[in-house]
Amino acid sequence: MGTDSKAGDENQHGCCGILCLQCTLALFNFIFLLSGAGLLVMGIWTLLNRHSFVSVLSTHMYSAATIILIVAGIMVIFCTLIGCIGGWKKMRNALTGYTLFLLIIFLLEIISGIMAYVYASTLETELVKDLNITLVHYYHFDVTRTESVNELQRTFKCCGAKSFEDWRHSEWIKMNLTQNLAPDTCCRTYAPGCGRRDHPSNIYYQGCVPSLAAYFKDHLVKVGAVALSVCVLEILGMILSCILIKKIDKAKTDYLPTARDGY
Repeated sequence: MGTDSKAGDENQHGCCGILCLQCTLALFNFIFLLSGAGLLVMGIWTLLNRHSFVSVLSTHMYSAATIILIVAGIMVIFCTLIGCIGGWKKMRNALTGYTLFLLIIFLLEIISGIMAYVYASTLETELVKDLNITLVHYYHFDVTRTESVNELQRTFKCCGAKSFEDWRHSEWIKMNLTQNLAPDTCCRTYAPGCGRRDHPSNIYYQGCVPSLAAYFKDHLVKVGAVALSVCVLEILGMILSCILIKKIDKAKTDYLPTARDGY
């Protein structure tokens, strides 16, 4: 009987005992909760802060990678609650659900990270194509895209996709809807109608694609790095949860014969 009691104490308080694992899992969940909040904030900030420029892209991969990050952040916060309750109350079903949630979030973040890195490698080529399509066919005719291009040129002090000459192909200019040779937002010093002169002293000659590509790439790399680094935490969480489930099962198995003997 003394031996059983001693084994029970070791099971509860040993360095690999249930109590120790519960405390470790609680600490992990606190760190994981902070990382989930970080994912959520970063995803929302990325979506809102880059929204005006995203409208010039034909693909939705950038927005999709960001939305996956936001969903993962929400799931992390929800998951930590399940993990804390299941771990402290020693609820096997809750811990199993917690482990499955971690696996799903892990896969989501792997997908988001891979999408970010893959898209970053093809971004510049796509920007040249998409921005030229916008300049030629949509500028002046689509209010959202027009404002996006204007904001882009103001922000990066640039003109056109590869150079100011891209504006010569714009339907807005070719259809004689303006006397401008480029939008007023191409001007070094903005004034209404300043785009009527395309002299280098008046407008920027360099295109917007290099600056915009660097802008997107920098953020995509950060998104991918954050997503993949949080995956390491999730692997640790799954390991801790599985160990705790096995310990709980073992404790129940060890207790049943003792209870019958005592009865």
